Amino acid sequence: MRVYPSGSKVYVVQTRHKGKSRRVTLGRHGVLTADGARREAALSISRIKSGQEPVEKAPGTVTVAELAARYLREHVEVEEVEQQDIAKLHFELRDIPYQVNRAL
Repeated sequence: MRVYPSGSKVYVVQTRHKGKSRRVTLGRHGVLTADGARREAALSISRIKSGQEPVEKAPGTVTVAELAARYLREHVEVEEVEQQDIAKLHFELRDIPYQVNRAL
């Protein structure tokens, strides 16, 4: 069990496979019992040792990497940014030089 400074408690399992350490959060204390956490830990360790993901992905769920790729594909049109767009942004942010330099 891991206890955070906020006081929340979660069950975690940590194991090694092929020289790499893997740590998996199993669930919150209260939602998951200690016995349930032990069963989940054993299942996660066996899945890791067999080369699978420690937790099965629920049908219809999306990973953060998949969501980020989708966002970039659907909403970010980087190819259309031209030098004049960068110069315009630089000019508009001239009152806050620190931020404009970070943005560039």
